[in-house]
Amino acid sequence: MPRRISRYRYEDHTVRFDKAFEGYGYPSAHTPGAPMATDIVARGGVFRMGTLTRDTSVSCRYRGTYRLTGEGLFTEGSRSCGTLDAATSTPYNGEIAVNENGLLRARLTENGHSPVLISTGCSNGRLCTRGELQRPR
Repeated sequence: MPRRISRYRYEDHTVRFDKAFEGYGYPSAHTPGAPMATDIVARGGVFRMGTLTRDTSVSCRYRGTYRLTGEGLFTEGSRSCGTLDAATSTPYNGEIAVNENGLLRARLTENGHSPVLISTGCSNGRLCTRGELQRPR
């Protein structure tokens, strides 16, 4: 007899995304990485992320929605970069995952262009401990 099959989520990984991270951002797959600080809040379907590229002091704000996808999330919304006086705003979408070792990997497509890649660890430049990953901010 046919039976309906549905996916079941065994763990809630959203607490992993409510953290500050440090690592590198890559404007494309063929461009050297730049040191970057990233601060993410993902709660109640609302996604916020701020990035600061250390060597150029370029600040970006991502605001949008998200949905969970296994160990990660898919997000889409609007990205603003630059200063308050000269900020540019473009749509973005992409996937972000934080694994059980605290390594954040993001692949974000902005305004339909080639993806921005981000690879970071905890805010002191190391991988997060399991306790840090499970502790809310």
